[in-house]
Amino acid sequence: MGIETLAIASLGASIAGGVMGGMATSSMYNYQSQVAKNNQIMAQQNADYATQAGEVESQREGMKTAQQIGTIKTQGGASGLDVNAGSKGQVVESATELGQLDAMTIRNNAAWKAYGFKTQAMNFGAQADVYSQAATKSMFSSLIGTASSVSDKWASFKMQGIDPFAGT
Repeated sequence: MGIETLAIASLGASIAGGVMGGMATSSMYNYQSQVAKNNQIMAQQNADYATQAGEVESQREGMKTAQQIGTIKTQGGASGLDVNAGSKGQVVESATELGQLDAMTIRNNAAWKAYGFKTQAMNFGAQADVYSQAATKSMFSSLIGTASSVSDKWASFKMQGIDPFAGT
């Protein structure tokens, strides 16, 4: 085995190592990008769930309020009072307003929770984009570095009077 063969092997190993290293790094970033995309999907699903759960809870609160108002009216009517006038009417009106306020508070809390998940989803999406760009850049950078290394070795061999491809 001559020095030229060793020089070719050295150049080949440099090229293979650079390409494999670039592929490994790129692969890692692509994996991280996919994980971030999956997290984005789950965060968006959580936002949708929070909105739906808030709506259901708000409806449940509305039914509870309607039941309370029915009880107030039934008790007042059984006592022979006019439930639409005077203090009994004010009690019914107040119970209605408080029930509506409770339902709006539930919806508002659910909206804030959904907003948090949507923000999280947006951040995961941005993170996925960064990882995807890093995958491309790392592969390009690795190839440039490999080309530079091979070029340096080639020049060094030439300066030493070794031509790896002489006679081929």
